[in-house]
Amino acid sequence: MPINRPKDAELVQSVIEYLSETLKPQLVDNKALYYNTLVAINVLKIVERSLLQGDEYSKRETELLGQLLKTEGTLDELNEMLIAQIDNGEQSLENKQLIETLLDISMAKVAIDNPKYSTYKKLSNIS
Repeated sequence: MPINRPKDAELVQSVIEYLSETLKPQLVDNKALYYNTLVAINVLKIVERSLLQGDEYSKRETELLGQLLKTEGTLDELNEMLIAQIDNGEQSLENKQLIETLLDISMAKVAIDNPKYSTYKKLSNIS
């Protein structure tokens, strides 16, 4: 049975706020716990972005791979097909569409994993 509220991303956001605003300031003198709390906050932020953007990301990756491979399938099936085509030489880095597809997929993944990454920010402003 689906639950309307709070949504998973809202629960994660609540834990992020607690760790960031309540716990982290109390750990300034304990460098190890402070660092581990920062790591936990960052992991939770990745989970939050994945919950909010993950379905859209997967759908887009499936579309891009389907266009590249000129077929339909699940994301896992399309990834397996691409791997097989690369392994048997049907796809190579000479293929501009392959490069563009992999860059688009990577950019979308970094948007979830680490949107503050400097190279991502530079490339986002270019595209």
